Formats: sequence, structure tokens, C-alpha cells
Amino acid sequence: MSVKYGILAILSRRPFYGYELKQEIEMELGVNWSVNYGQIYTTLDRLERGGFVILSGTVVVSDAPDRKLYTITPAGRDELNKWFLSPLTKIENLRDEFYAKVILSLTSSIPTEDVLQIQRKAELQKLHELTNLKERADQAIELPWILQLDLAILHTEATLRWLNMCEARLRKLKDIYKEGLAVKIRDTNKDIGAPGNRSDKASESIKEEGVGNTERSRQ
Repeated sequence: MSVKYGILAILSRRPFYGYELKQEIEMELGVNWSVNYGQIYTTLDRLERGGFVILSGTVVVSDAPDRKLYTITPAGRDELNKWFLSPLTKIENLRDEFYAKVILSLTSSIPTEDVLQIQRKAELQKLHELTNLKERADQAIELPWILQLDLAILHTEATLRWLNMCEARLRKLKDIYKEGLAVKIRDTNKDIGAPGNRSDKASESIKEEGVGNTERSRQ
């Protein structure tokens, strides 16, 4: 989530001073969503320029910066509603770093089994920690925190299932990549040995040209 929508969601309730927005966002979403004041005020400036919020009041403070009160505009509410009702379409998981590590290890000196096992151990430890956090949470007053933990637990369990799938298909994966590498090597050798590309042919051509030049100079 961008800070932009966090601010708009908070302001949709009532006007807030800039310094209050940081506290409200962190109170609503928890410590994992910490933002700094620089992010808050930079985003407020952009929102104001975009017509999504307005500066609706200022309180002069003698020993600190003036307190500015911000109010959401109709355009800001429309933008917020559009965000709420639009599905997330991020696809960054298709560029997952661990996937890349597994695939590249297939043709490396590091056994892919070791790569999978090390990650599985880390995921199991993470699952254990998340489960303990959920068990210690107060069901009566910490439901948002529990929902966040549930999401993290499900993601971790999905990663463990994927690791099991990789391990089950590891032999086939290795065969595929070894065959692919062999084909690339054969193609490379063919290119090197093709007429006009071989170094020995080039050397013979240079030698023949040198002999011809010598004979012509004698004549």
C-alpha cells in the first residue's frame, strides 16, 4: 500500500493535522506499517497539488512548525473509492529471487537439494514464530493483528508446499536443464566449426594470400 491511500483513508473520516496522520496510520495498521513524517508531508503536498486534499486550516505555534489541517476533497474520495474497489494486480512474484536461485543452482556446483533444504529450514522456523505470535495474541482485542498473522502463515505454508513440489520434480528439472545446456554447447560448437567461421580456415586463407603476394613480388 502506498502512503497516499493510507492518508486518504484516514482523512475520509474527518480532517486531520499532518502530524496526526502518522500516528493514525501506525495505530490502524501496526508497527509493520511505520512511516516517517517526511513521507507524510511529501505525500500531502502531492495530494494537494493533485486536488485530492486541501489545506483547510493552520494553527500558529510559537515554538514549533505551524500545524496544518488537511481535508479530503470529493476528488480525493473518488480516488480512494477507486482504490478500494480495484483488485491488486501486482505480479512481482513472477520475478521471485528464490525461484531464480533454484533454477540457476541446477547448473551450478552447489547442489539444488541443499538450496531447497536451507530455505525449507528457514520457512519452518518462520512458521513456528508466526504461529507462536498468533497463539499469544488476544482474540478479543487484536483481531486485525491476528488477520495479518494468518495471511503471513498462509504465505509461508504455500512456500513450503512449493518447495516440496520442486523437490519432487528435481530429477526432471535437472534433466531438462542438462539437456538444454548440452544443446547450447553443441550449437556453439557447430557455429565455431561452420564454413567461414573456423579459425583454421582463416589461417589457411591468410597463408595462401601471403604465398601469392610473395610470388607476385618475385615476378
